[in-house]
Amino acid sequence: MSRPRTRIEAICQQCGITFFRWSLGKKGKGKFCSTACHLAARQTPLVDFIRSRIRIDEATGCHLWTGDATTAGYGLVGKRLVGDGTRYAHRIVWEMANGPIPDGLMICHNCPTGDNPRCVNTAHLFLGTQTDNMQDASKKRRLRYGTGRSNAKLNDLLVKWMRERYAVGDISTQKIADEVGVTYATAYLAIHKKTWQHVV
Repeated sequence: MSRPRTRIEAICQQCGITFFRWSLGKKGKGKFCSTACHLAARQTPLVDFIRSRIRIDEATGCHLWTGDATTAGYGLVGKRLVGDGTRYAHRIVWEMANGPIPDGLMICHNCPTGDNPRCVNTAHLFLGTQTDNMQDASKKRRLRYGTGRSNAKLNDLLVKWMRERYAVGDISTQKIADEVGVTYATAYLAIHKKTWQHVV
C-alpha cells in the first residue's frame, strides 16, 4: 500500500521564499519554487564562467581564453550569459575590472611577446581609438601588406623595378602603369611609397 502524498513547506534554494511541495516528489525535485528559479540556479554566474575559461601562461603572463573564439582567435561569450548577444571576452573582462568602455574607444592588446587575441589579462589591454588600434597594428606588422593581401596586383620585385624605372626620369607614371597592367593610381601610390612601404 502506497503512502499518501502530503504537501509540506520548503524553502526555495534560489530565491529563499517559502513554498509548498509534495512530500513524495521525485528525487531532487522540490528544491525550487518555480521553473524560473530552477533555470536560474543552473546558470553559472558570469565571473565563475570567465574564470573557468582562462589558462595562465606562466612564460608570457597572458591569461589565455580557452572557450569559444572567432577565427582570428578573439574569445567569445554567448548571449546566455551576457544577455545582449555574443560579446568579446577581453571586453567583458576589461569592464569587470575597469567599468564601462567609453563610447568611441576600443580595447587593444599589448602582450609582451606580441599581441595575443586570446589574452584577457587586463595588464595586457589598453583603451584606444580605432586609429590608435590601426597604428598599433601597423607598427607591430600585424596588418597584411604587399603580397600578403589577397587582392595584390603587384609584388616586391615589380614595385622595386617600377621605382627604379621611374627614377631614371624618361618615363611617365602612366606609361609604367600601362606596362605593368595596373591603374595609374596603383602605380603612383607604389612608386611614391604611399603603398608597399616595406619595399626598399
